[in-house]
Amino acid sequence: MAGPCRASPAGRPLSPARQLWGGEQRGERAGPARRLPSFPAGEEPPGPGEPNPFSFRAFVRSQGRGAGPEAWAGTDGRAPQEPFLPDPTAGRPLEEEAAAEEWSGSYRPSAVERAHFSRLEHSEPWPLGTGDGEVAGCPSLQPTARELQEENARLRSTINKLHFLSETQADKVRKLERKLEENKIKEQKEARDLEAMVQHVEQNLQLMTKRAVKAENNVVKLKQENALLQVQLKNYKTENEALKTGQSASLAAVKQNADIALQNLVSVITNSHSSIKQLVSGAESLQIVAELLKSIDRISEISDDGS
Repeated sequence: MAGPCRASPAGRPLSPARQLWGGEQRGERAGPARRLPSFPAGEEPPGPGEPNPFSFRAFVRSQGRGAGPEAWAGTDGRAPQEPFLPDPTAGRPLEEEAAAEEWSGSYRPSAVERAHFSRLEHSEPWPLGTGDGEVAGCPSLQPTARELQEENARLRSTINKLHFLSETQADKVRKLERKLEENKIKEQKEARDLEAMVQHVEQNLQLMTKRAVKAENNVVKLKQENALLQVQLKNYKTENEALKTGQSASLAAVKQNADIALQNLVSVITNSHSSIKQLVSGAESLQIVAELLKSIDRISEISDDGS
């Protein structure tokens, strides 16, 4: 299979299979894109007046000339190998060939290239003969064992890197999942603690409310008793003045009764002062509880905004 040899970008020749597929990478197929024809050294492309050797008409003529056995005279005696595509002119009459020549002016090479490469996908590789190793000074197109080993080593290193990267990513995912689970458990625990604290504060608030109501009732009763005692004190004062002016004999008894009344009044006043102090302390504790509830509501709002 003689022909111009293609070289890779690194300088080493490509294998025949890679030349057919049009690239060094595995799985890379030659698309239907048009390529400019290459001419051997010393030859120039045909001018506008000369026939194009790459047209369909030239292909049909070359197939017609090389079909006979005399075309293989002077060779080493080997039989010609069958091409990938069958002879498009086999079994055609002359009228069809004339029609094909007339039709070749509107022929599109991209369709032939697509058909050619679709046939190449399902065809067997071209077997090399004994004399096809080197043609016109070109080196062998078969890849060496060393190149294959280097390529396999590169592929193995790439696979190892990908495995290491996938394991690293899997470890990161597992760590993130564990961290997420721990955060969920922590948030649930904090929510339970906050709910228990809110319930405890609500119970304390209910108890303080009952105490405040009871203290208000006691204040009302003490105010009423204080008013009665003030009235009695006035009465005692008037009686004392009357006793001083009227009856001197019973002055000592009246004075004693007045002293007793004053003592009772002083005791009642002291008791009322202590009750008032208790009410004031209860009001202050209620104010502290109200501020605590406000702070708890703010904390719950902040936690809701954060979640």
